[in-house]
Amino acid sequence: MKLNSFSLLCAAAFALTATSALAQDKPGKPGQDGKPGQAGQRRGAAMNPKALTKALELTPDQEKKLEPAFKKLTDARKALKDVTDAKEKREKMAASTKELMKSVEEVLTPEQKVKFEELKKKMEAGAKKKKKDGGN
Repeated sequence: MKLNSFSLLCAAAFALTATSALAQDKPGKPGQDGKPGQAGQRRGAAMNPKALTKALELTPDQEKKLEPAFKKLTDARKALKDVTDAKEKREKMAASTKELMKSVEEVLTPEQKVKFEELKKKMEAGAKKKKKDGGN
């Protein structure tokens, strides 16, 4: 099955944001290489409000405008907790993520949009690498 790059981005975003809520205020577990695990690390800045604020240097007004969009994504993630069909979960999360991306882009300045595109490319590259490495 071929996945387009947006689907990969959405899948990566889901995986990264789903773990970020659990990772807050918890120390990372050691990884296979003995280094701190990813539980305490922040990847996927495009889906993490604090990291996005820092990466794009959002103004307080921009942050306030994006609060409802991030809450909606969080609520959508919670609603998917009991969904067992992976395809359905992936499709719904992709739709929620696409909606968030649109909301973010609507409040950004042209300079911030360039940075946001770079963040999305990094996430996509990370998803492709993870898929290539067999999901580990």
